[in-house]
Amino acid sequence: MSLQQLGKNRFMSAELLGSKLDLSSEMDELGDLRGVALIKSITGGDMLTAEKKGKDPFHFYPKTKLVAAGNHMPLPEGSDGTDAFVDRLLFLIFEHSVPEHLRDKELISKLLREKDFIATWAIEGLRSLMRTKLVFTESDAGIAFRKGYKSEKNSVAAFIEDCCDVDFGVEDYREHRRNLVDAYKRYCQTNCIKIINSTDFFNQLTNAGFKTHKFRMHGSSPLRGFLGIRLIPEVQEIHKKSLHEPIWNDDD
Repeated sequence: MSLQQLGKNRFMSAELLGSKLDLSSEMDELGDLRGVALIKSITGGDMLTAEKKGKDPFHFYPKTKLVAAGNHMPLPEGSDGTDAFVDRLLFLIFEHSVPEHLRDKELISKLLREKDFIATWAIEGLRSLMRTKLVFTESDAGIAFRKGYKSEKNSVAAFIEDCCDVDFGVEDYREHRRNLVDAYKRYCQTNCIKIINSTDFFNQLTNAGFKTHKFRMHGSSPLRGFLGIRLIPEVQEIHKKSLHEPIWNDDD
């Protein structure tokens, strides 16, 4: 069953009784990933209460390992404890796509002929894992993906941390709205993070405590902006060089 099914259908958790492995061949690209609390319980080995349709509820400790594949990782529904949930995930990134004309149609048969060697190799891998007390080795690509995945859940917070200086008590810490949103969009594009619309971006800045005001910067006419925040010098330079490629207008 897919992780989405597990989160949407209250009867699906009963199917995990006696299961060692749940494989989801394709992640759903639509909507958020539901049932985060249930997935955390499964990965944490907590007791589950499950039921089959028309039957009495029962309790069991899940032994199932969850494996899902796909071209897109849906965001977890809600925000509470998101980082704790993501930290339980191990990402295996397949960076190379094999063109159709280069795919080996006999690959399954070839692998089956080498099944004894593959089984020996897998056992050696298990022994290595046991030596590390069941802690998997993560690739640099997987670690980078996790960071980006966390950032996608709160792209504005990640942008502020990586691209801005913040000080509510310094008068020079101010930035026009259009400068901030242009830099935010370029940051998201560079890091392959989903971009939220301008209205939501400004609302999140307001909710973070930044006050809005009209002011001049570098001889400009008075424009709306935020106080207590400014782009770091490196980002300011990138913004200046990209002014001939506007990606937002102040009427949004």
